[in-house]
Amino acid sequence: MVFQLPWKSSKDSAKPAEKPVHVPKSASDSLFPCHDTEQDVVEKSTRWSDPTAFPCSPENIIPHAELLATPYTAVAFIAGIATGTCGVFMWNRWLRRIRTADWVTPDILTRRRWVKGIVTSVGDADNFRLYHTPGIGWGWFRTVPTSVKDLKDQTIHVRIAGVDAPEGGHFGRPSQPHAEESLLWLKNRLEGRLVYCQLIRKDQYGRVSSPFSM
Repeated sequence: MVFQLPWKSSKDSAKPAEKPVHVPKSASDSLFPCHDTEQDVVEKSTRWSDPTAFPCSPENIIPHAELLATPYTAVAFIAGIATGTCGVFMWNRWLRRIRTADWVTPDILTRRRWVKGIVTSVGDADNFRLYHTPGIGWGWFRTVPTSVKDLKDQTIHVRIAGVDAPEGGHFGRPSQPHAEESLLWLKNRLEGRLVYCQLIRKDQYGRVSSPFSM
């Protein structure tokens, strides 16, 4: 004969069925919680309307996938391409430094482009070396080299257009009258100064013929 306490029913004496614990069989099972037990799959199958019942469904993995096809995304994509294209165009046309006369393209000569730079040396009374300084920041965080080693292959050889100055002595030939005075005057006038040159054409010596202003 079984005696039962008055506050405890026979239904309470039966223990509820415990939910089986899923033990991962491998490391991949512990990393990916989508490997549910068979009982979990049955329970979730009764809740189709609840999106949280299937955490590994595409709707839950990429909840905002529909934003990839919105007009805002297309506008942002086109704006990014346009900005990059304009940046490359401005760099090639206005911000890229022209190192030597060999870097002066026919397109630059056709457009008669104006460039600015620092005169690093004066070789004769009608030509000088120009260190091209495009953009801004020169003198603050961008500096012009001063040593001969650093200036090698870094300057444009400019021939002053429309000027026929007295020639100095070259290749065994004596210098013309007033050649030294002309050279000294041009050195004092230009060396180390900022000038603006309009690139017009190249001569037979590879120099760029150009008028200039200060």
